[in-house]
Parts: sequence; structure tokens; C-alpha cells
Amino acid sequence: MVFTCADPKGQSELNRCAFEDYHRADAALNAQWKRTIAYQRKLDAANFTDQDGMPTWVDALTRSQRAWVAFRAAQCNWEGLDMRGSARTELEGECLARTTRERTAYLKTLGD
Repeated sequence: MVFTCADPKGQSELNRCAFEDYHRADAALNAQWKRTIAYQRKLDAANFTDQDGMPTWVDALTRSQRAWVAFRAAQCNWEGLDMRGSARTELEGECLARTTRERTAYLKTLGD
């Protein structure tokens, strides 16, 4: 029998499909991150003066992204608690995919 996420059989396949979806979403996020951070670097080059004591666009966005990664992990761990047992993995994977797609959409608004 050939495995397909179009017709998963059992919890282990549902878990696997949820994480395959997350990995696709994460790849899209990483691609968008490269475009967005490149745009932020251009903003820094055009506007940043070291005299104002403010962080650069790149520094601020990098700190924001790191905090978001920690938030995503905690949020999806919490959402997974709705199901105790093997289905918890599926819920966490679905959350990771969803929140990652949301962050990707947000990053697109910051420059491409």
C-alpha cells in the first residue's frame, strides 16, 4: 500500500501529513524571510544613522522573528494539549503549519 496524504490511514499517517504540511510552510517562510530581510537591509542602508541610538531594521526584525519562533513553539505545544496521546502530534503539526503560513503572510507585508 502506497502512503498518500490525500487519503491518510491511521493516526501515524495523520501525524506525518501534518508535519509534511508544516515543513512545506516552513520552507516558504524561509524563502520569504530571505526576501524580507534583504528589503530591510535596503531600508537600513538608505535610512539608518548610528547617531540616533535606535536599532536597525534588520536587528529589530531579527529579534522579533526569534521571539515569534519561541511563541510559535509554546502556542503549538499548548494547542496540542487538546488531545492527549498520539493525536497530539497531529494537532501540534497543524498548528505549526498554520502559524507559519500566517507569519509568512505577515513578512510579505514588510517588503519583498
